[in-house]
Amino acid sequence: MLVSNNQKLICLKKSLIILKNLFSQKYNFFNISYSVMNNFFLCNLYFIIFTINNEIRNWKLEIGI
Repeated sequence: MLVSNNQKLICLKKSLIILKNLFSQKYNFFNISYSVMNNFFLCNLYFIIFTINNEIRNWKLEIGI
């Protein structure tokens, strides 16, 4: 199962919403920075896991497991 561009866009949109909140009075800079970094980290981790799963699946198919 490949990670679709749609899933990447969803992660990007979440990050942009968090960045937009930077200009809101109810958030301070530290919380915004943490939220953005946390969101990017989770999205990247999600893509890495899918990529590793695909590689393992391809490798198993090649050697016939």
